[in-house]
Amino acid sequence: MVFLVVFWVFWVDLVFIDLLVVLALVFALFGDVFLLFSGRDFLLYGLSMFLVTHLMYILFFVFSCDVGFLGVSPLRYLLFVPPVVFFVGFVFPRIRGGVEDVFPVGLYVFVILSMVCVAGLRLPGESVFSLSVLLVYVGGFLFVFSDSLIGLERFGGVWGLEPVVIFSYGLGQFLIVFGLGLA
Repeated sequence: MVFLVVFWVFWVDLVFIDLLVVLALVFALFGDVFLLFSGRDFLLYGLSMFLVTHLMYILFFVFSCDVGFLGVSPLRYLLFVPPVVFFVGFVFPRIRGGVEDVFPVGLYVFVILSMVCVAGLRLPGESVFSLSVLLVYVGGFLFVFSDSLIGLERFGGVWGLEPVVIFSYGLGQFLIVFGLGLA
């Protein structure tokens, strides 16, 4: 994560909006550190940091869109389908948390799905197949995937997913930052 912060700071000519990406990466780093420790509190701290990470990315995607989302091709909205289907069809049926987990998990899912969907809507003047749009969208989807696996470990009783979580999360963050740098 530190590499991505340094990469971003030296790759782009920093303006105020680019600091949102720096903040996203710093909060993600804090989230990584919290998840190194075991216990419910550390999990909640880590997920809180990732929640802020997603919000920073959402703000960056929205503020970096010059023409707004009204000029987006309706076909671009099809990018919403894979992450929503993944959560509804694969993740939700496997979560066995108590009632106290419904609101925080629901809020987190809403924010992370919003992040990946807004990632797919950015740069409306470009083709959905432009390298920047694809890299950021795929990176966001990998972030959703890795967070889903964390949720399955915590709330679904599925264990041994750490290598896949780490790989998909790291690759997702890299693709987001690299794709944003191409725009």
